Amino acid sequence: MKNHSKLQERKSNLVKWVKEHKTFACVIQDPTNLLYYTGINISTGILFVGERRQVLIVDHRYYARCKKEVPYTVLATKNFKETLKKFDFPKKIAVDSLCTLLKDYELYKEFTEVVSYPGFLAQKRMIKDSSEIKLIKESCAITRSGFNYIRKHFVDGITELELTQKLELYLRKNGAQKMAFDPIVAFGKNAANPHYTPQNVKLKKNDLILIDCGSVYKNYNSDMTRTYIKGKISKRMAELIDITAQAQEAAVKMCKPGVAIKLLNECVHKIFVKHKVRDLFIHGLGHGVGLEVHEYPPLGSKEMVLEEGMVITIEPGLYASDLGGVRIEDTLLITSNGNTNLTRI
Repeated sequence: MKNHSKLQERKSNLVKWVKEHKTFACVIQDPTNLLYYTGINISTGILFVGERRQVLIVDHRYYARCKKEVPYTVLATKNFKETLKKFDFPKKIAVDSLCTLLKDYELYKEFTEVVSYPGFLAQKRMIKDSSEIKLIKESCAITRSGFNYIRKHFVDGITELELTQKLELYLRKNGAQKMAFDPIVAFGKNAANPHYTPQNVKLKKNDLILIDCGSVYKNYNSDMTRTYIKGKISKRMAELIDITAQAQEAAVKMCKPGVAIKLLNECVHKIFVKHKVRDLFIHGLGHGVGLEVHEYPPLGSKEMVLEEGMVITIEPGLYASDLGGVRIEDTLLITSNGNTNLTRI
């Protein structure tokens, strides 16, 4: 019943949006947003949310469960296109072009006027409710435990692949539904590649170890990165680690409602410019986290401000191809007067 109440609230908010934008209805077809508005992992379905009626069309694999659990009229179909030909379309519908396939957009245009609002569904998922926050916290707790566990296995001769397998097995045994993404484990100079794929590279004395990993718990993601030192490293690499830690700490401290996202970027860039390493920062500062591991808000935004209930990552990094790389990432919940670091160890 509690979940049904949340779905009713989400449906009502979407109906309100439809009324405000005078589109008569919006159409949702991608699995992530279908999950958000139905509470069910539906691989193929179409949800129409209008002012006066809300209809979910699914095939027979999902019909019985949807009929029982979702707050919409549910129709079963064997052929979506044939069902749409008989569907009573309103004179105008809205789609989110960031998650609507072109072929589906063109199909709807055969029946009615279609207006695109890029990103509006992602924006509506941006502020997490209490039930979502609870699940994200649990996801982060699982990931934190994995980082605590894996440090015990930093032994000479273990390979990146072996360490990755140990980490993933531990996380799955301790509550992870799956990995949020393929874990990154990089030794030494390999850490200079932000999206590195683990190889049969053995850990050596005086190596860097960069680990980037996230868990999924009941459909909600977490994301965390740490850079470790095994033995001694060069003075320059130690400086890069220290500068990155300074930048991450400064940005995290700034995170609270009302702060413009662009100010977070300016803060980190200022520190990197001061230390003459700005050219070594080659990716974004972070991203939103929720049903997707990368979602709204975009931390490259020049207009958006942080709001209570957002969940974001802060992940500055510096990468020198001749030395290696460092990245420090935490998942943060924006609270009423600041933030809570959900992945702090």
